Amino acid sequence: MDSARGSKGIKSWPKSERPREILLEKGPEFVSDAGLVAILLRIGIKGKDAVTLSRELLHHFGGLKGLLNARKNELEKVKGLGTAKIAQLLAAIEMAKRQLKEEMITKKAIKGPEDVIEYLSLSMANLKEEVFRVIYLNSANVILAIEDYSGVLLISLQSIQER
Repeated sequence: MDSARGSKGIKSWPKSERPREILLEKGPEFVSDAGLVAILLRIGIKGKDAVTLSRELLHHFGGLKGLLNARKNELEKVKGLGTAKIAQLLAAIEMAKRQLKEEMITKKAIKGPEDVIEYLSLSMANLKEEVFRVIYLNSANVILAIEDYSGVLLISLQSIQER
């Protein structure tokens, strides 16, 4: 059924099955992962509607988590993803990361290690390279800043200290 529907495009589907209409009528929590990605992609490619392309992306990257951690060069290898679609996906991914950081920074105070663990596990899960993240707090445990340092900087600092 999907391949028959896919060749005609999502516009030929009943409105009750279209991801964008489901999102607008019922809310984002009622849309599948593939549907959410399809909304971001907006259109498919020849012979594949946006939902079919999204399902293939999710399968290729091992699910939503893998797709959200994909880098530009990995996305460029996927047939059907041009610069516009890649930019849309990367922008959405970055917005999610920034929202997490903003949420953490705007908390009144860190109540305990659980708050830090929750933030770090969500924001740093499946990073492709090592990152040293520093969370600066004042004496009332209010976050002042969050900064990332790459492994290159840490290695150079370590080699300086060893001298």
